[in-house]
Parts: sequence; structure tokens; C-alpha cells
Amino acid sequence: MQDNLDSRQDFNIDIAEIFQILIGKRFQLIFITLTFSILAVIYSLTLDNYYESSSTFQISIETNNNSATSGISSIASLAGISVGQQDSKVSFVKETLLSRAFFKRLIEKDNEILPNLLAFNYFDGTIKKSIFDNSSYDKGEWKIRKPTYLEGYEEFKDIFQVEIDDVTGFIKVFVIHKSPVFASNLIYLSFVELNLLSREKDISETKNLITYLEQEFSNTSILDIRESINNLITSQLKKKMYATVKQDYLVKFVEPPFVPERKSGPVRSLICIFITLLGFMFGVVYILLKRYLIIRNN
Repeated sequence: MQDNLDSRQDFNIDIAEIFQILIGKRFQLIFITLTFSILAVIYSLTLDNYYESSSTFQISIETNNNSATSGISSIASLAGISVGQQDSKVSFVKETLLSRAFFKRLIEKDNEILPNLLAFNYFDGTIKKSIFDNSSYDKGEWKIRKPTYLEGYEEFKDIFQVEIDDVTGFIKVFVIHKSPVFASNLIYLSFVELNLLSREKDISETKNLITYLEQEFSNTSILDIRESINNLITSQLKKKMYATVKQDYLVKFVEPPFVPERKSGPVRSLICIFITLLGFMFGVVYILLKRYLIIRNN
């Protein structure tokens, strides 16, 4: 037992000894750290820049006043039931933007969304255009099996983000991509298609409602009911007209998307600093471990 105690005492290294060892091997430590630093610079330069475009949406005030739920809300309020139109529409917008069905609609409208997600090579800043990997996609055609929309969606959900401001109810949309033009265009297309989808849905619903109400109108002879039905038909005709002519039907821009001029990442300076510090720590551990093994063997 005494031998084991003496052995542990022999191998104890205090702070002063550590500094002496490191100072004695300072050139080796500098070499290791410098090597890691050079590798860090090379690695950081191989990384592609990526850009973040953003936009802020707001629920159209007119939509709340003319929506299909406005009549239902009026009836529900008489029964003591509260219907939160604003909150429900904000939630609807977020869930729609992030849905697979909406992404499928987007790629059907723009055939370069999938290539930008799955066959992107680099962004040419001179012509402001995405350059694709020609072994996968070239001249508008897939050289390999065309990816499914679900494969594209896996990439889409990594770059497309939606946040809701609980105070203002604003909807903030972010897209991060190596092409600043594609990032901006994807947000704008989402805005257009979101409004178009809502318009198509409401126009279809109002047509069905008007047809139903006209049938009910012709089937009753009670004046009060006929007057109520006539008012509902008028309301639905107004809504149909509004959905037909209004472009920003569901949401409107508070701030439109933009083409970013400065990259969002990577932060090469932080990468270089981190890898250099990692190299320094590796050098210290290597020198001390090597010293310990030499002492132990002797």
C-alpha cells in the first residue's frame, strides 16, 4: 500500500511543472496550434455562404369582416359562444404555410423549387441565378429519378420558418438558403399562393351556399324567412365579389420579402477561433500525456 502511495506521489504534477513542460515544448505547441489554425481557415473557406430573407404578414382586416365565419360568429355570439376569428386565421396561416399540401402546391407553380432544394450547386452573383448540379438537374430536366414532393419537403421544412408575434398577431416568415434570390422568391410565392388558395376556397364555398339558399328561398312562402334568406344571399354575394377582386385576400404585407445583400453565415471568424482553441487544447493534452508516459516508462 505504501508503494502505491509513493507511486502516486511520484506522478503528481503541480501547476508550476505543467507550465515548465509547456514552455519547454512551446515550439511544438505553437506548431500544433498553427496547424489547426491553417486547417480552420481552409475549412471555413470551403463553406458556402447562406442568406436569410424575411417578411412580415398581417391578416387582412377586410377578410375578418367578410369571412365565411363572420355570419357564424354573429350567431354564435347570440348563444354566448366566442369565436376568435383573428387567432384562428393566424393559426390557419401558419399551419398552411408549413403543410405538405401547400408545399406540393408551390412546386406545381414553380418547377425550380425542387432543384433549388435538392440539386443546388452554387449561386452565381454575376447573373443572380442558381447554378445546379448538372449531373442531377440540367436544362429543366432531371438526369436521375425526379424526387418526390415529400423528399423536397424534408429540405423545405429545414429552411422555411414561420413565427407568430403573440402581441401584434403579425406572422413572420424566414427563408435561409444559399441563393438570396431564391430565398426572397420563395416567400413571395408563398404569399401569393396563400391568398389565392384562400380566395379559391371561399369562392367555392359561397357558390355552394348561394345555390343552397336560393333553393331554400324558393321552397318557403314565409315572408320573414324569405327576407332572412335574401339577406344571407346578399351577404354571400358581397363576399364572393370581394374574394374575386381582392388580391391580398387573406394576408397582406407589413414588410415584403427582400433579396439580402449580406450573408447570414457561416461566421468564419468564430469557426477559425474555435478550431484554433481546439488545436491549442489538443496540443496541451498531447504534450502532457506524452510527458506522463515517458515518466511512467522510466
